[in-house]
Amino acid sequence: MKKTLLTFAISLLGFQQASANITIYQNVNLIDSIDDKLQSDMAIVVDGETISAVLPMSQLEPGNYPKAKVVDAQSWYATPGLIETHTHVATQPNRQYAEFILNRQLYGGITTARDLAGDARALADLSRAALVKEIPAPDLKYVALMAGPEFFSDPRTVSSGLGEVPGKISWMQAIDDNSDMKTAVALARGTWASAIKTYAKLDDKAMKRIGDEARKQGIPVWSHAHVGPARPMAVAKARVHSMSHACDMAAAAFTEEQLSKAETGELNGRVPVDLNSPEIDAVFEEMKKHNTVFDPTLRVEEWVTNNAEKLKAQREKMAKEMNENPNAKGKASTKKKGIRARCGFDGAVNLVRRAYKAGVRISTGTDGWTGNKDTFPALYDELRLLNEKVGMPMMDVIKAATINGAYSIGLEKNIGTIEAGKLANISFFQQNPLDGSDKLRSVTLTVKRGSPYYRKDFVLGESGVPDEDR
Repeated sequence: MKKTLLTFAISLLGFQQASANITIYQNVNLIDSIDDKLQSDMAIVVDGETISAVLPMSQLEPGNYPKAKVVDAQSWYATPGLIETHTHVATQPNRQYAEFILNRQLYGGITTARDLAGDARALADLSRAALVKEIPAPDLKYVALMAGPEFFSDPRTVSSGLGEVPGKISWMQAIDDNSDMKTAVALARGTWASAIKTYAKLDDKAMKRIGDEARKQGIPVWSHAHVGPARPMAVAKARVHSMSHACDMAAAAFTEEQLSKAETGELNGRVPVDLNSPEIDAVFEEMKKHNTVFDPTLRVEEWVTNNAEKLKAQREKMAKEMNENPNAKGKASTKKKGIRARCGFDGAVNLVRRAYKAGVRISTGTDGWTGNKDTFPALYDELRLLNEKVGMPMMDVIKAATINGAYSIGLEKNIGTIEAGKLANISFFQQNPLDGSDKLRSVTLTVKRGSPYYRKDFVLGESGVPDEDR
């Protein structure tokens, strides 16, 4: 009997100590992708970094949590933490600028971000700092890049590999017919990257080899939709986990004549294609078959359409800087070879609309940032474009920014929905996001791994990088 009482007392003490780490968010309007509906008067119980219960207020028994902190959500609207599936914070590593971008993302409701190529040395440090909450930042996942040897004159690769030879380092590997794929994938995994990114100058055979070996070693592949010469169908058939950039999909519509002239060098640069080609729709069907996520980056497609000359100038400036940098061990050039599909922003919107109607999973990546004085992250622009231009209902837009984003990163078991057992990644808004993307700007609280970040405490800070150099 004494032993039983002692055991009960010890267990009760443990329960009370545990309850001291519990926060209850009550009177919540819950928007989640499990039931595709709004649930009012809900309570979310967070224990440390994890959600321990989600239940109606009528079923909440506060006596079960004697030392819990209670936050009256005041009828706020809660979504799973938002996910940015395409950012770049270390192409030219600058810790101040990276922290500026990540801080703005976190206080804007973003709890997870996927960086799709940069200096893995800097990204690993940022990822660790975000994970242990040393800096206010979303959890950061990043890639090791693979591309054809010709690609590594790109000034971005020279910048991301300063001190080393781009194409010959574990986070930026040149792949050709002689590459030992087993070793190449193992080296990529050794950077602690979450995935391999396939970028450019890869043929169909190389894409298949990368995809096959990556699956054997248990690491996903996140790819550009067009990695020329391999076109979107070859990328989709390589069973990559996600494919980026709407206008890249248009490469499926190249004619045999265009491909032949490109191979001989007669044709180069952007070329017109039939954006209504059934070849593009066939790619969407292949993606749906393998549950491949589409990361359309509409925001950057819009920016590039409107700022082509500025982009060219930025690339040329970066190439000049890299060629004058004594630590650079690669020759940077902006000269392009091969063909790309002429698409434009309106064409990109049309392609995303068709992918959505075909049932392809859409995620929300931006491939860029807002200006230094903007207090909200670029992700809000992407969500607006998906809603207002593509025509996706806000519930589906929120799913794209939560559960689809989680799936695209391979973290759907841990994040992306608000349910017991998952990480406590939650975004709270004063207004209902289902009423329009502009309501997201009412964000009032971000909870990441159980830690609260109130919007009222947000300080924009200084980026350390002029807008024209971003």
